[in-house]
Amino acid sequence: MVLNQIVLGLATGSFYSLIALGIVMIYKTTG
Repeated sequence: MVLNQIVLGLATGSFYSLIALGIVMIYKTTG
């Protein structure tokens, strides 16, 4: 189903952006 793949892509995209944001915050606090 196409809709399922779109939802999955959005979920993984937001997940990776959250990880990237967390890494940036860690670097800002430790650096």
